[in-house]
Amino acid sequence: MKLKMKEAVLNDSRIKLINDLVTGIRTIKCYAWENHYIKKIKETRAAQQTLIYWFNMVGSLGYSLFQNMGLVTILCVFLPRWAQGKLIT
Repeated sequence: MKLKMKEAVLNDSRIKLINDLVTGIRTIKCYAWENHYIKKIKETRAAQQTLIYWFNMVGSLGYSLFQNMGLVTILCVFLPRWAQGKLIT
């Protein structure tokens, strides 16, 4: 949830920068500020992509663990008994 909140904040700031760029295009072009805005947008997007990457990694790990919980449970219950030489019934 924390990763998603950080990503949402970055997404909002990136959209604000793009909106400022579009609404003030005459002023930005007049003073040659477009490179400044493009640089800020790219930096924000790079930070946002990092958070999206980590969010997807954590989500996929949780999903795969949920799908394989039966196997994990069996291994946790039966492997110690098997290693001790006890009969598994």
